[in-house]
Amino acid sequence: MKRATASLTFRRRIRVLFVLIFLSFLVLVLRLTYIIFWWYPYYEYKRNPPPPADSGIVYTVKNGDYLFAISKRFQVPLKSVIRLNDIKNPDLIHPGDKIRIPEPLPAYPNEEIIVALESPANFWKGVKTVWEKHVVASQSSE
Repeated sequence: MKRATASLTFRRRIRVLFVLIFLSFLVLVLRLTYIIFWWYPYYEYKRNPPPPADSGIVYTVKNGDYLFAISKRFQVPLKSVIRLNDIKNPDLIHPGDKIRIPEPLPAYPNEEIIVALESPANFWKGVKTVWEKHVVASQSSE
C-alpha cells in the first residue's frame, strides 16, 4: 500500500515538473514574440528615423539657442535636424546661422500603448489603452 502511494506522489511530481517546464517555455516564447514583433520595430523606428523631408521652415539661430532646444521647439528629432543640415559638430552653431527644419515625424502607431506597458505599474493603463484604441473605436465606427 505504501508503495502505491509513493508511486502516485512521484507521478504527480513529474506531472507538476512538466507543467512548470511547459509554462516556462510558454513565457519564453511570448517574451521573444514581444521583442521581435513589438519592441524591436519601435526601437529601430526611434533609433533610425526615416530620412527627414524638408518642411520649408528656415530658422535663424539666436543668441543662446542650441540644437536640442530648437528640435524640441519644432517637435522634430535632433538627429533629423543634424542630418538635414549636414551639421558636423552639433555643439557648434552660431547666432545668425540658418537651419532648415524637417517635417515632424508621424507618431508611431502604438507608441502610447508601448509607453504604458514599459513598466509593470502601468500595465493596466496599457490594457485600457489597447481596449479603447481597438475595441471601443471599432464599436463606435459601426
